[in-house]
Amino acid sequence: MEEVKGVTVAEVFSGASAQKGGKQNREWETILSGIEVRGVDIETARVVGKIKNTHRLSLGDAFVAALAVELNLPLATLDSGDFKKIKGLKLYQFKISTFYQDKISARP
Repeated sequence: MEEVKGVTVAEVFSGASAQKGGKQNREWETILSGIEVRGVDIETARVVGKIKNTHRLSLGDAFVAALAVELNLPLATLDSGDFKKIKGLKLYQFKISTFYQDKISARP
């Protein structure tokens, strides 16, 4: 089963278009359905604090960046500018409409 950290889900839903009634709400609800949501430990929290302070990111952006580095996964973003200087972070330029179509097509 795929998993995601709760703070990542919170960051996704902090955008107006992801809110109920927003143009991307249905897509995000579909993408996140069936994915296990988990918390973070103290070591991750320390790294988040360091990234937030060093790179002057929002707390949400610092969390998703730290988790991507920790899990050795690319960070999918609509705007990679804020994340380019974070050591060890791989970026994936994200287009929600393409990802949503792939997710729907893959369902049985």
